[in-house]
Amino acid sequence: MMHRTALVFGLTVMMGWSVASAQSEVALGGELFFRLRVASGGLSEEQRAEILQERLTRIYTALFTHQVSTQQVTVRHINGEVTICVGDLLLVTVTERDARANQTTVSHLANQWLENTRQALSATCFR
Repeated sequence: MMHRTALVFGLTVMMGWSVASAQSEVALGGELFFRLRVASGGLSEEQRAEILQERLTRIYTALFTHQVSTQQVTVRHINGEVTICVGDLLLVTVTERDARANQTTVSHLANQWLENTRQALSATCFR
C-alpha cells in the first residue's frame, strides 16, 4: 500500500499538474484536458478541477500499472448522465451547464472532451 501511495505522489509531482483558475483549466505536462467554465453539482469550477486532478492521478496510476489503456477512454451514459470514463474509472460528467457555457450540446462537448482526453493521455504517457 505504501508503495502505491509513493507512486501516485511521484506521478503528481513528476508530471506537473496544473489547475488554473479563471475558467479552471485542468492540464498535465502542458496538455490541456478540460476547461471548466461553470459550477456544477454544488461544486465550484475550482472544486471540480481538484476532483478531476485526483481522478487523473488514479487514471495515470492505472495506465502505468497496465490496468487500463488510452484506448479505453469512452463516453458513457451512467444514471442518465453523460460521462467520460477510462476503463471503469469515471473521469468527468459532462453537464447541460457545461454545454451551455461552451455554446454547444452535451453530446458534442462530451466528444470534444473525449478527444482531448485521448490526446492528452497519449501525449503525456508516451513522451
